[in-house]
Amino acid sequence: MKIETSITIEPKLPDFAAAARLGIAQAATDIHRRAVESIQSGKKSGRVYDHYFVTIKGRAVPIRARSSSHQASAPGEAPASDSGALVASISMDVHAGGLAAEIGTGRDYGLFLEEGTDKIEPRPWMKPAADQNTVVDAFVRAFQRRAG
Repeated sequence: MKIETSITIEPKLPDFAAAARLGIAQAATDIHRRAVESIQSGKKSGRVYDHYFVTIKGRAVPIRARSSSHQASAPGEAPASDSGALVASISMDVHAGGLAAEIGTGRDYGLFLEEGTDKIEPRPWMKPAADQNTVVDAFVRAFQRRAG
């Protein structure tokens, strides 16, 4: 799953292009940071697990006790970090000469958590991190710096 933003800049406006590059880099960095923070430290109020589980024929079967309990997220909350694999997989790629950025994960379950499935209610973590104000605020700060 990727969140992508891009803008086309006229070559005759180099100051605008530089500010746009800075705005895109800052927006991408903000989105990445918020996504990670929502998973690692956001409020969680789901079930508490004292065992590790495997799924056998569609049924969760406990396999061994955990050394400490894990509180999962409830529907509507960002996922609760357990192994750290989702957070570690979140990448950010600024490309197209700094005029485009992608933030996302290559892990399939990242999309399942974000949007939900027929059996799992959504636990959004990327879309809230990429809310419109984050991008707009980054652009405003970048243009203010270039103008000042």
